[in-house]
Amino acid sequence: ELHNLWGYGESQVTVNVSPQMFDEFVLQYQEPILNQFGLNFYGCCEVMDKRLKLVREKIPRLRTVSVAPWCNLEDMAQQIRGDFVYCWKQNPARIAVANPDWDVIRQEVAKVFAITAEYGCPTEVLMRDVRTLAYDPSHAANWVRVVREEANRGYGGK
Repeated sequence: ELHNLWGYGESQVTVNVSPQMFDEFVLQYQEPILNQFGLNFYGCCEVMDKRLKLVREKIPRLRTVSVAPWCNLEDMAQQIRGDFVYCWKQNPARIAVANPDWDVIRQEVAKVFAITAEYGCPTEVLMRDVRTLAYDPSHAANWVRVVREEANRGYGGK
């Protein structure tokens, strides 16, 4: 039965429409579907900054919200606080190149952990949409190592 499963909603194709149009043409149709699930995850690669208020109000049992690489990271943390899991997706292009800049990757990960700690957000970090790793699967393993090191560093939020 669906109430024992997670639901998932997103609307990447409407990224450039207003929150009101997003509600009118998408969210009101997703709401009854997502209402059947026990818990819900919302978002993918769309910017959620201006939509989160609507999603928060209309999606039942919302537990996780996607924070795409192009979202305002701090604004999302301020809106999420401890209410949902802040699911940050680092830009997959970072590890899809022949020579990833591991210092930049680490800085971005550290910034996210610092922001989410400040606002008390439970945090999940994931890498999606990687089509290539420049023929070097060690990029994925190295990325996981960097994220784990930063996660274990401790950022001591409020």
